[in-house]
Amino acid sequence: MLLIAASWVLPGRAEDSRAWLNRSWQMSEGMPNNAVTGITQDPQGYIWVSTWWGIARFDGVKFDNIVDELPGGTVFCIERDHRGRIWVGTAAGVAWREDGVWKRPPGSTTDPVYALQETADGTMWAGGYYHSWKISGSGTIQMDFPQSSPHIRALRADGDGGMWLLGRTQLFHCTADGAPVAVLGPWNGQELDGLGYDRDQRLVVCGNGTLVRKDGGIWTDLLPLIPGGGKDTFNACTTGPDGTLWLATRNAGLVYLDGETHGRIDAPASLSLNDTRCVFFDRQGTLWVGTNGGGLDRLRRRTFDSYGPAEGLGRNVTSAIAIGPDGVVRVGTDGSGIFRMEKGRFVPDQQEAGLPERAPIWSMTYDPQGTLWVGFEREELFRVRDGKAEAVRGVFIPPNESPTLFHSLKPARDGGLLLGMSYHGLRKLEDGTCRTLLERPYVGSVTHTLEDSRGRLWAAASGEGAWVFENGAWRDVRKDIGVRNFSPSILAEAAEGGIWIGSFGEGLVLWRDGHVKWWGRKEGLISLAIFQIEVDDHGHLWLGTDQGLQRLDIAELERSPGNDGLPLHSLRFNRADGLPPGQFTVAHGNASLKAPDGSLWFSLAGGAIHVDPTVTLRAPEAPQVHIESASDSRGTFWQFENPAQHGRVVQPPGSGRLLIRFTAPEFVRPEELRFRYRLAGMEKDWRESGGDRTAGYPLLPPGEYRFEVAVATPEGGWSAKPASVVVMVQPFIWQTAAFRIAAVTLALLGAGILVRKWSERRLKRKMARLMQETRLERERTRIAGDLHDDLGATLSEINFIGTFAADTYSGHPVRQSLENIVDRAQRMAKSLDEIVWTVNPAHDRLPSVARYLCSRCQESLGTAGIRCRLDVAERLPDVPLDSQLRHHLLMAVNEIIHNVMKHSGATGCTLAIRLEKHELVIRVTDDGRGFDRSECPVDRNGLANLERRMNEIQGSFEITSSPGHGTKATLRAPLPSS
Repeated sequence: MLLIAASWVLPGRAEDSRAWLNRSWQMSEGMPNNAVTGITQDPQGYIWVSTWWGIARFDGVKFDNIVDELPGGTVFCIERDHRGRIWVGTAAGVAWREDGVWKRPPGSTTDPVYALQETADGTMWAGGYYHSWKISGSGTIQMDFPQSSPHIRALRADGDGGMWLLGRTQLFHCTADGAPVAVLGPWNGQELDGLGYDRDQRLVVCGNGTLVRKDGGIWTDLLPLIPGGGKDTFNACTTGPDGTLWLATRNAGLVYLDGETHGRIDAPASLSLNDTRCVFFDRQGTLWVGTNGGGLDRLRRRTFDSYGPAEGLGRNVTSAIAIGPDGVVRVGTDGSGIFRMEKGRFVPDQQEAGLPERAPIWSMTYDPQGTLWVGFEREELFRVRDGKAEAVRGVFIPPNESPTLFHSLKPARDGGLLLGMSYHGLRKLEDGTCRTLLERPYVGSVTHTLEDSRGRLWAAASGEGAWVFENGAWRDVRKDIGVRNFSPSILAEAAEGGIWIGSFGEGLVLWRDGHVKWWGRKEGLISLAIFQIEVDDHGHLWLGTDQGLQRLDIAELERSPGNDGLPLHSLRFNRADGLPPGQFTVAHGNASLKAPDGSLWFSLAGGAIHVDPTVTLRAPEAPQVHIESASDSRGTFWQFENPAQHGRVVQPPGSGRLLIRFTAPEFVRPEELRFRYRLAGMEKDWRESGGDRTAGYPLLPPGEYRFEVAVATPEGGWSAKPASVVVMVQPFIWQTAAFRIAAVTLALLGAGILVRKWSERRLKRKMARLMQETRLERERTRIAGDLHDDLGATLSEINFIGTFAADTYSGHPVRQSLENIVDRAQRMAKSLDEIVWTVNPAHDRLPSVARYLCSRCQESLGTAGIRCRLDVAERLPDVPLDSQLRHHLLMAVNEIIHNVMKHSGATGCTLAIRLEKHELVIRVTDDGRGFDRSECPVDRNGLANLERRMNEIQGSFEITSSPGHGTKATLRAPLPSS
């Protein structure tokens, strides 16, 4: 994550491995093979590695082995062209990867290809055992050599469209349009392996015992610049970003040349294996090395010098650092005594001075007179002068009090020594006497002290607050901070009277004249536990914590309001950057310091580090985030390499859980990258995945979404432009809008057909019924006509003949019989008339029925001498009444009129016909004598017959009567709805 140094100025010593940090990957981490033959980087930032068995694409976390359809298993070389395509030379020829598949040039060879190189015009040159080839858009051109088997091992473009071709024992040159021509050189038949250029673009040839440079027409031997290196084999040579020439050797690791300066990086200190075969620098300047069996190595220059057991320090905690008047750095340890810096290493020191052996050292400092003061755990204070240690006894603690720890020793500006102690607060040793400055009831222990430029005295009293002595009194600044349990650990002076205060768990505080700023994790601190603070001369604040080392910009801190949640820009360092194991030392007031030259020293549980703030340090560029693939329960169905699928992930229907894989190529601290993602259209808020590089969505509804993912480094915020891709979840055919429209259309069409069929059948049935009714009406009309014309005429004849005969036999006994015949014929004619009226369909309508009932009542009542009054509604609906209804109504009315004529003795009678609530209501009211229904003889069936008739037509019959008040009979019959 952190690009440590922008400068690649190399030291002039041959022993240089300690200055490099190494990380190795082998088959156990996913490499296809441990023998690496080539390394390159694509435009997306991935590292591509070719091996003796296949190639792999690497993002810093995971190797993706790309072997499908790769011609030949063994890959001898790998190259990236100007279009970003990856080319490989294999045991079966040459191929390039495009659109996620391997493609072979038309007309290309199937012979082994050992070297690839592209010229400025885009032509790819390939070198083989017998021939070389030029591959371009126009095809493949084979080139022959003056000798039968040159066995080309390396290619380098000459800048003019031509190519240098290095064979096993011979160098060739070929112009853009010419044939290979042998070039003589001082290798004398020795085996050659590598080609390169130095910083001045001079050609370099290396091989077995050969390292020469072409200066115009003269070859210069470079082996004398590498003492003892002339007998080795140089497998490859590459120029670094600063022009340094790097050489991969068979037995000596890496060798570099920078002018007259040389160095070596070897195993096991900084390489996995000394047999190195290829060297490559990525875009951030990181050095990659391919070994012949040790896998892939990544090398970075250390940001700072790190010292631990390998550099002479003991295996105990480094607890104190001091620099004397002689400029020598001395380090105190927790049980191994004192060590001094000597020629880049630490060696034991003060062993002859008489200091306690193996006693843990808690603090150490020099006073202005050059005396070394050493505070031990539960021991007396010692001073070392002229190589002799002397215990300072009896001036600190009475014999009956608890022993102490000397947490902090600082020379006072006005003379004497400030002592930060456990259990006994802050004291000052001066002229052989010890004076208490700050002790209970305020504080019991002081872990760090500070005298600022204003003359104020500060004390960090751990859990008992940070105290300042000014205006003749001590004051606890916890009241200004506003946290009662604030526990300070370390103090450092800031500008304009401010004080930086590090704490044991509350982060960083800047106190200035009672005003406080506060920063924690949400502002970007790597830890809330700050154990060491140093301010360099370049505007930076350095924090040693339990999570590593952090550098902050003081100007940004001054501008920041603090406690606002806005992340600060910073640099972070941890074990990946070369820090010794363990956290920074805590509760030791002399654990860090700024040297007279401005460099910084820090102590840790596993050693010490030396930082040069003048070295240009910068945060890395945010890596480019990529959406790599999409898979479901059936496997991977989308990959970013296929441009036909770019920008759109199409998930087939019914595929189950959608799993999207994303990454950001980063190779220093990839595990510290953070990712966040969201699926727009389903979720609005971002979801942080930490270091996980997959996003899963179970059973997404069909539709279109947009998947977005962003990456953040520990030093910076989220990437401004997240990667995105459209996600189309296809529906089943029955879930599509077209299917639904078609289904609805078919359903409507089917319903329409069914309705049409039903309507047609209904219409046919209705027509059949109408035809049947028509035939029935015609038949009824015929029957009524026949009855009227035939039977009626016959009854009229009988009536005429009987009447004539009766008149003829006047006074004769037979006359009475003839009159009876006439009377019966008349009654039969009346009944026949009623039957004809009932059968004839011409009288089916309600108005006709009302007229007929009125005429029959008038006729019947008139013959009895009873007045007939009609009360008929003016507008009766023209609704049909079937013959059964008409028959029962007529019979019922005839029965009521017959009873009026026979039993009522009435002089007047009223027939009323009305409509009430869709019912036909017929009322017959007389002014006769009336009767009591309870006194009617039980053998009389007239009223019961009336009720039975009306029930048969779903009607009703009511009669009300009382003696002397007449009678009212009501008939109710339902009318048809039509």
